[in-house]
Amino acid sequence: MDPQQVEIDNDQVKDGARIENAIKAFWEKAHAAADLLSQYRSEIHTYRERQKVIEKELQSLRNDLQIKDQEFKRLKAEHVQLTSSHDSGFTHEERENLRNRIKDLLSKINSHL
Repeated sequence: MDPQQVEIDNDQVKDGARIENAIKAFWEKAHAAADLLSQYRSEIHTYRERQKVIEKELQSLRNDLQIKDQEFKRLKAEHVQLTSSHDSGFTHEERENLRNRIKDLLSKINSHL
């Protein structure tokens, strides 16, 4: 065999080995990328499920808050009604005059007894 031919054959073998190694490296990287994609898809699924749970919990809390808010408004209205019923519309001076008249009437009643 011609030494030049042997050298060309050796170069071709080396090139073939390099190509094979490059393909193996590419395959390993592609396989690793596929594994990462699978892992990310699984994580996304987990996060979406968690999001659904949190959204349900949030809706429940919103409903509870709405109920509590309605209860608060009802109690506030009741409080206003009760405080306004205690305030008969008399001024402080008129109340004092009324108290004094009641005391006078009670004194007269007691004196007649």
